[in-house]
Amino acid sequence: MQCKGITKSGNPCKVSVGLSDGYCRMHQDQAGAQAPAPKEPEKEPEQVFANDEAVASIIDEEGKKEKHLFWIVSAILTLIVVMLLRKKDK
Repeated sequence: MQCKGITKSGNPCKVSVGLSDGYCRMHQDQAGAQAPAPKEPEKEPEQVFANDEAVASIIDEEGKKEKHLFWIVSAILTLIVVMLLRKKDK
């Protein structure tokens, strides 16, 4: 006889040894209580964006903006360093 207990994952217990009341040692606490309902199958996530290509283009545009900002900041810092080095040499 197989254990009547339900595992934490919602599957039936597979133990079939030493069952005096129909439950294994791990599921003795379920002997007097009503067994939990079986686990429902997971639902697929709903599609958030109607058009994945539109989302990808938005992400690409944001990436381009960040790249341009990086180059501008980098150029400004380079100019500052050059100016400081020239001032130091004088």
